[in-house]
Amino acid sequence: MSKNCIELTEFAELINRIYQSAYSPREWVESLDAVRLAFQSTYATLIVRPVSGHDPGLMVNAGLAHGQGGGVVPAIEYYSTQSPFMGMPSQRIFTVQDLMSEETWTRSEYYQNWCAPKGVHHILGVNLQTPDTDGYRLRLTRARTDPAFSDPDRQLLALLMPHLQRALHLQTRLDTSEQEAGIVTGK
Repeated sequence: MSKNCIELTEFAELINRIYQSAYSPREWVESLDAVRLAFQSTYATLIVRPVSGHDPGLMVNAGLAHGQGGGVVPAIEYYSTQSPFMGMPSQRIFTVQDLMSEETWTRSEYYQNWCAPKGVHHILGVNLQTPDTDGYRLRLTRARTDPAFSDPDRQLLALLMPHLQRALHLQTRLDTSEQEAGIVTGK
């Protein structure tokens, strides 16, 4: 983000959207789009369920049109063993520059096969942890022609992290409660 802060009202609206998504999971696309705009990023992706075994996983994308990878889609389309972000510790905010040199990044298979074709160059990410799981991954991206993510971007993400984690945990708890109620009532 080119400025070092967002307006308090914009931040409050962002938090409101995030918590609303816990109650209405279909709203995650709009919430992520608001996050994307706050960071002046090209794309915002929340990996809800990583790829494992025969499970293609699940992710929410903002910044892409529906039918072109936007909305709620299988994570297999993004998730790759080539990703240099596999195995990142939870709660650690990172950029590509934290992990490797520019030359190593642009020569990597992941960059060549996935990022460059989609115009992705700069990445700000964090693996989120809730009491239920540490499988959530948030990725914000910018094009090569955009400024790299800065310390103020990291600070804003650090402020959003606990709210994202609580909303994701709340959503999981609500889903579990609804399932349990369905079992008890026979629905």
